[in-house]
Amino acid sequence: MKRDAVFFIGGLIIMGCAGFAVGAAEPVSCVTSVRGEAFLLQYDPEDQLIGENYGWRERFFGPGGDIDCPAYVTLRQLTPGLRDGQRKPFCLRYDAEAGTYLGYDEGERSAYLACKAPA
Repeated sequence: MKRDAVFFIGGLIIMGCAGFAVGAAEPVSCVTSVRGEAFLLQYDPEDQLIGENYGWRERFFGPGGDIDCPAYVTLRQLTPGLRDGQRKPFCLRYDAEAGTYLGYDEGERSAYLACKAPA
């Protein structure tokens, strides 16, 4: 529970630093799973980089289960010390059997930002 609060508060701080402009879209809440723990995150639905990394395949055929966050939102949460441009070489390690992200690694991405080759 303590980690949930840290991730949620961390997400809010990151969003605050992003500086939502007056009249910007309301933040959208979503849930992701990392190593079996669910985390509530928020993101700006009008964020261009999220839009570029959140295609129709992920929207309709994404991880499913309890995860409804765009994968790029999860990647941002796992790499708070990186800028968006620095995240390009990274992919998410996803355990389909457990329905959770295990972390991230360098490598080629699928349409869902998952690592194409196992770590």
